[in-house]
Amino acid sequence: MSQPVIVLASGPPPPDPYGGAMASEFNWCHRLLFPRFFRKVRVDGTPPACLQELATRGTLIYVTPFIGQLELQFFNHMALSHRLPLARFVNDLRNIWWRPWRNRRGYRRTKSLPHPVRSGYLAGLLRDHHSVLLRLRTSRGYDDLFWDDPAEDPLVPLIHLQRTSASPLYMVPMQFFWERRPSARRKGLIDLLFGERDHPGWLRRFVRFWRHYAAGATAHIGEPIALADFLQGHLTQDDTSAARVLRQRLLGQIHQEKLIATGPPLKPRRWIIEQISETEGVQRVVYSSARETGKSVEDFKQLARQYADEIAADIRYGYIELAERVLRWVFRNIYDGIAVDEAGFAAVKRAMAAGPTIFVPSHRSHVDGMILSYLLFQHRLATPHLAAGINMAFWPAGPFFRRCGAFFLRRTFGKNPLYRAVFAEYITLLLREQYSVEFFIEGGRSRTGKSLKPRMGILCAPAWRQIAPSYRSQSRTTR
Repeated sequence: MSQPVIVLASGPPPPDPYGGAMASEFNWCHRLLFPRFFRKVRVDGTPPACLQELATRGTLIYVTPFIGQLELQFFNHMALSHRLPLARFVNDLRNIWWRPWRNRRGYRRTKSLPHPVRSGYLAGLLRDHHSVLLRLRTSRGYDDLFWDDPAEDPLVPLIHLQRTSASPLYMVPMQFFWERRPSARRKGLIDLLFGERDHPGWLRRFVRFWRHYAAGATAHIGEPIALADFLQGHLTQDDTSAARVLRQRLLGQIHQEKLIATGPPLKPRRWIIEQISETEGVQRVVYSSARETGKSVEDFKQLARQYADEIAADIRYGYIELAERVLRWVFRNIYDGIAVDEAGFAAVKRAMAAGPTIFVPSHRSHVDGMILSYLLFQHRLATPHLAAGINMAFWPAGPFFRRCGAFFLRRTFGKNPLYRAVFAEYITLLLREQYSVEFFIEGGRSRTGKSLKPRMGILCAPAWRQIAPSYRSQSRTTR
């Protein structure tokens, strides 16, 4: 039996029967809880003014990963604050609990209604140029690229309407970052009980919001996609196939923008040391050194692990956040201000979207490296791994710097082939895992304020030639 069809009458839009539409009025509970906290959440990415301009030319389709009530309430607040079109429909999420009682009349249980896509309700909203918010399904492991039933895929009616109508549709990817920390590779007990960091349960979501709303919570608006331009490259595909490709592109863009802000998932330092020690390049030097010196292979393997332990960083974001607060206080008290090239940072962001990025600042003072990492953090960009001389590894500064992302290298190691091999493999691993790297091409710090003659050792390391070809073409070096 076919499901009933919901027909939209002409004139002012009726209330959303599914109860997910964004609201323009709220009850006292919502006004008491959310607005004063939402004002502290940062909005970055595409300026809302650009979305306002697009809304005058076509219909905005907000797209986000699977979100909950808190994220929806903030996106509703953001749309009202920046005078953006309110979403008239949100799939699989009800938004009636925060409205005044008089505005809840007429709503029924969602189970008693036909499916909004299969019934044609979503297509009717789009034909009448109403904006909607679509939550794309994501899994615990990685983003799904297929819908269970093509007849219930919300992207299919969008593509069909764009192919049959001259009115443009603009896909606007959005996501909400609860904090700056990257995902963890391993699941802990808290992840198992209260949901993972990227897919938190309601209790963990609630706690994280109240902990990070002022310092780390960020709403990111991605670069809009003109659906008509997208379909120009997929003219031969049917609507279902084109919807799958569009979903893949949207989720890929959202995932990449998250990597730019948080960096790739952090791997345990012990795993990094073991990986470096077992690489082919290090093992080759281990066996050749054992043959030349007559010592045992195990001795050189242990020495390789010691070198890796001496070099490798041990990033912990609690230390980075503490360092950022300290540097903020220091810079505000010793400088009149910091002049920032915003266009340059926009170029850095584009470079980070293309692949692992190499930062090469000057080294006229010890502040040069710290201020670059500080500004990257301030601009919601992932903190790079910073090369530091072994003389900076003294206690207690060394362990603190290591946990902030510093890795240490000796001033000279040309006559130590095993150390050279371990260091080259470490740099290679960082780049293959898509971590950004920062080093000073001048080597030592200038005492006169002038730039020193470049030292080419780190640029001549075999690591740069061992990067996978796919990354070699994507890597960017930024001064």
